[in-house]
Amino acid sequence: MEIVLYIGAFLFAGLFIFLFIEKPYYLSGILIFMMVYRFNLAVPGPLDARGLLLVLLFSRVILFDKTNMQTIFNYLFRNKYFWQIFLFTIIILVVSLLRLQTFKLPLKEFILAIVSITYGFIVVLDKEGQKTFLYAIIVAGLVSVFDLGLHYYATGAISGRLTLIRPLDLLMVRKKITVNHNFPGLLSGVAFAFVYYKYNKEQWGKIVAYPLLFLLGSGIFMSTSRSTLLAVIFVLFFINITGKKKTHSFKKIFLIFISVFILYVSFYFIYTNFLYKPGVKTNILNTIYYRLYEEPAQIFGSEQKVYDKYSHNSKEGSIKFRIRKAKHDLDKFTDRDFIDQMFGLGDNGYKEIGQKRFIENGKYSYLLDAHNGLTMILVETGFVGLFIFLFLSFSLIIKLMKLYNKYNYNLPIMYLYALLFIYTLGQNGELRSSLSFLLIGGMIGNLFEHELNVEDEEETDLSEEESEVKPHKLLGQL
Repeated sequence: MEIVLYIGAFLFAGLFIFLFIEKPYYLSGILIFMMVYRFNLAVPGPLDARGLLLVLLFSRVILFDKTNMQTIFNYLFRNKYFWQIFLFTIIILVVSLLRLQTFKLPLKEFILAIVSITYGFIVVLDKEGQKTFLYAIIVAGLVSVFDLGLHYYATGAISGRLTLIRPLDLLMVRKKITVNHNFPGLLSGVAFAFVYYKYNKEQWGKIVAYPLLFLLGSGIFMSTSRSTLLAVIFVLFFINITGKKKTHSFKKIFLIFISVFILYVSFYFIYTNFLYKPGVKTNILNTIYYRLYEEPAQIFGSEQKVYDKYSHNSKEGSIKFRIRKAKHDLDKFTDRDFIDQMFGLGDNGYKEIGQKRFIENGKYSYLLDAHNGLTMILVETGFVGLFIFLFLSFSLIIKLMKLYNKYNYNLPIMYLYALLFIYTLGQNGELRSSLSFLLIGGMIGNLFEHELNVEDEEETDLSEEESEVKPHKLLGQL
């Protein structure tokens, strides 16, 4: 048995070395899957498996490829958007160093952020990198659909604190890992958006796109994530208003909204008249109905009371809770001194203002999440950091939307970033994750792609002009 393990380890090491040297972007697909899916493994040393793989691949595509090195120095390090996000990460680094009085963790996060930005920039410029990036996202979405389906099959519904256990996480070196149900919905939504883009731009046909859209759409539905649903709707709108066929696009937008509205109303009618079972509390349909209809209705004063099984008090819906939570956090942060408000509280600074929830008669407590990504950026980087981040994000999104009108990109990163941005308005720190920095680098890569396309067009036009001029010169000489 030991011999088999040694042989397997030797073959794995050999394959890894081969891919690392000859096909590094294949390993990039694995890395991006780990980043998107939030899968990791503990390894000896200061970095985990994901961080180690990121640093190794970064070294490979930079140190062993002079073209990439020249591109980074000649374009990325001269790009205004890079320096904006660099300044944003510097604020986090300096504030964290001053407040935490420790050097190791803030510097590690800063280096990984810069590496993620640079690596995202390089991957998007390579054709193999684009393919592996896209496939990694779609695989992460499909695995998330499987996770949700397996959970519903085993338990009947998402209950308790709305968490589920993913089978792949059992490989990780921890006792128990649970994931909030919204996150698999996000991954399903991200993959859905990219598949729809490929279909909309006629890069993929119906045979491939329709089954994928059906599976990934069911993942969004099973997750009951309103944040994902809203983000996907906005991104589909963005995709349809970019392109040369504007009339055709607006027809698609109208059909999409009508279809979503009919589906939404139809499910309500079918559920209330045929599927509702009062005595069943954990049925999948009851869960979906409450999350997609009852909780949103609470904003307008209409709600079905749900009671806590321990205290017997009525439970507050998550939408109302998020609104109240954001107001509480903003009030507490604006009570801080001027320096804190301007530059924030650094890494993990949110815990200084966050609310604690006590359980078991006050014996244990845990910190409530912010449930608002922009609030977390404000608290950790201050008004200065928030302004830089919002200016950078909206500038890139607007600029790339204009470019997407003229060119059909193979990997339009802006849509993925916009989806993540909208999603985090009701979530937590995803905008400061390594994935977010990777996407920002990818968007800068899309800008560089545009400049390369313009140069190619100019060269083509110039060569055509020369071919037209030369015959005239010959005729003149004759």
